[in-house]
Amino acid sequence: ESVSAEADEELQAQITLMGGVGPPAYTDVFVVQMFLLPWYTLQLLFSAARWVVKYWILRREYTHEDATYITRQILRNKLGCTPAMWLQMTDEQREELVGRSLWKEEQLKLYLKEGKRGSKGAPVGRGRGR
Repeated sequence: ESVSAEADEELQAQITLMGGVGPPAYTDVFVVQMFLLPWYTLQLLFSAARWVVKYWILRREYTHEDATYITRQILRNKLGCTPAMWLQMTDEQREELVGRSLWKEEQLKLYLKEGKRGSKGAPVGRGRGR
C-alpha cells in the first residue's frame, strides 16, 4: 500500500497537465459566462479595430508579439502546423520563422521553395499527409 502511494506521488510530481485541468473557477459557470459575454465581445471588437488602425491604416511595422501571432496563423493555415508543433520548436526555430516575415507573400513562397529543395529549414507541417 505504501509503495503504491509513493509511486502515485512520484508520478504526480513528474506529470504536468496543460489546459482545462483542475477545479472549476466561477468564470466557468454558464450564467457567469453569459454575464461576461458583452465584455468579451467589446474586447474582441476593440482588438480588431486596433489592429485595423495600427497595421492597415497607419501601416506600422508589426510588434514582435503581433509578428509571432501572424507567423503562427500562417503556419497553421497554410502549412498545417498545430499549436503542439509550435510548442515543440526551440526558441531559436520560432525566432527564425518570425524573422523570415512569412506574412509577406514573396517570403512565404521563398520559404516553401527552400522546403521543397530539402534544406535545413524545411516547412513546418509537411509530411502529415497534406
